[in-house]
Amino acid sequence: MYYNLQIGKRNMLFTYYHEDDIELGTYCKVEYNHKIEEGIIVQKKEQVSAKFEIKKILEILDKKLDKNLFSLMQWIHSYYLEPYGNLLPLIEEPAEQKLKEFKEKKKKIKDFELTEEQAKVYCDIKESDSKVHLINGVTGSGKTQIYIKLIKDAIKNGGGAILLVPEINLTSQLKSNLETFLGESVAIWHSKLSKKDKYKYHKLLNEGKIKVVLGARSAIFTNIQNLKYIIIDEEHETTYKQDEAPRYHVKNVAIKRTLIENAKVVLGTATPSFETMYQVKQGYISQHILEKRYNGASLPSYVIKDMTEERGNISKDLLLAINDRIEKDEQVILLLNRKAYSIFIECKDCKNIVECKQCTFKLIYYKNNTLKCNQCGMVYKMLEKCEKCSSNKLEKIGIGTEKVEEQLKEIFDEELILRMDADSMTTKNKIDKAYRDFLNKKYKILIGTQILAKGFHFPDVTLVGVLNADQMLNFPDYRSYERSYQLITQAAGRAGRGDKKGEVFIQTYNKDSILIKAIVTSDYNLIYTNQMEAREKLFYPPFSKHIKILFTDINEKRLEEVTQQYYEYILNKLNLYAKIYPIAKCLVYKASKRYRLNINLIYDRKNDKKVKSVLRNILATRNKLITRILVDVDPLNML
Repeated sequence: MYYNLQIGKRNMLFTYYHEDDIELGTYCKVEYNHKIEEGIIVQKKEQVSAKFEIKKILEILDKKLDKNLFSLMQWIHSYYLEPYGNLLPLIEEPAEQKLKEFKEKKKKIKDFELTEEQAKVYCDIKESDSKVHLINGVTGSGKTQIYIKLIKDAIKNGGGAILLVPEINLTSQLKSNLETFLGESVAIWHSKLSKKDKYKYHKLLNEGKIKVVLGARSAIFTNIQNLKYIIIDEEHETTYKQDEAPRYHVKNVAIKRTLIENAKVVLGTATPSFETMYQVKQGYISQHILEKRYNGASLPSYVIKDMTEERGNISKDLLLAINDRIEKDEQVILLLNRKAYSIFIECKDCKNIVECKQCTFKLIYYKNNTLKCNQCGMVYKMLEKCEKCSSNKLEKIGIGTEKVEEQLKEIFDEELILRMDADSMTTKNKIDKAYRDFLNKKYKILIGTQILAKGFHFPDVTLVGVLNADQMLNFPDYRSYERSYQLITQAAGRAGRGDKKGEVFIQTYNKDSILIKAIVTSDYNLIYTNQMEAREKLFYPPFSKHIKILFTDINEKRLEEVTQQYYEYILNKLNLYAKIYPIAKCLVYKASKRYRLNINLIYDRKNDKKVKSVLRNILATRNKLITRILVDVDPLNML
């Protein structure tokens, strides 16, 4: 019998033979490149055609990958075209570490009563034969309470659960709440976890001493025993799609895992992704609706401010509303999805925009007189004159959270103002402290980017201001309306979650747009129907499948030649099976000194097998090239 082995993290498999029938996922020892190395058997064949000597497996080890998780890796390898070298490290047992003896801390359990609406959703999911469920509940409707009840039920019946959140930074507060209501220790899992903690949790999960995992994307691969539920909170978030190797979407992986292990997936959100809603309407996902906020809190009202005649970035009406809330000892959240001080620097004479020297990316300006590239992270000193025409007329264009903070500090007491964005909140501890400080009303005004829309609960926030509702619509992507609706609606949901009425103040340059109408009327179906009609006409997902092939190289001419060769090959092989878009420069054409081109394929689902077969042939040749080739299945954009 012949076996294909994964050895290390190499992007190709190696063939060996052995007389015995060996189970897939088994570790063994082989000779590779004149050294004895450990490999994992991932495929078996009865016959092979080879022009070289096939060596024998030297030793079969008494060590195997988890059977269910290995089956999951096989599916990801097939569906996402990811090499095993990127996948198997996700499920391999962590290296042994010295640990203190684990003493489970049994806590006094707190409990709560579900509302009638929540109880119905809980019972419907628990008793249903369906494997995939969507809890479509307005912001503040108490989806987390339903999650906890389902997890409790899993534990009571000897099972376990995985609860996924879109950001690592959201785990601390949720972990404390889970342990309080479950009376059980909860494992935290994410990609930045230390080796020691990974080994500790892996061991405790294997032994069944911990039954619940809370984490970000990579927690989907944890070795939970007798899995009953995978719960994905805020399922619409784009962070659930991994856009670097290994590329996968958590929702799809979760559904496949539950099918393998006979569990259930529960998706939760107030703004379902359009793909999820499409699957609901196709009958693949069972939907459960929560129309009321928990504890009788009312939904916020809306004020729409037309900014076409306003001079500043913050309207006078919004400033008055902020002042009113401060005088009432209430709190305010202001959303602007742009960090830094200004968005870019432009020469007033020659109109040149300052870009990174390593990337074709506009440098953003910071208040400390530095410029930064958000693509590669390079930092530069602010220029004194234009590099093209030597003019000293350099203008800071656009507004970020730093500038908003500065403007508000000129009007209100600066000690009442807190800024939360990727620059100010660089560690988990800083985020935890900011959360506690704002919750305890140390600050009255919280300014931030999209991080503010992700699950924070502040009962004294009665005003949410959206400073530029149209901002994301300028992004050339067919999902821009969907994402704008989700972000603004989620941010609006931070207002009025306590016993005080909330208000959402939206500044826009297009007050009559369908986006604003859908948000103000809380009419998800309006924006969904409008955008899906457009997608169907253009044959965009979910009415089709989408794959993006990315080519990168430090040599621009070589990149163009290689990409053109593969483009012609794809045209020849797939012209009858897919719409093949012309070669295009990526939105960021040069990143970290590498030039980038892409080819997008849109095709009917029935042609998936044919398209992926051709792409596998392409990927099989990439190790012979200097140019890098990456395949992104179900990408989130075409750029």
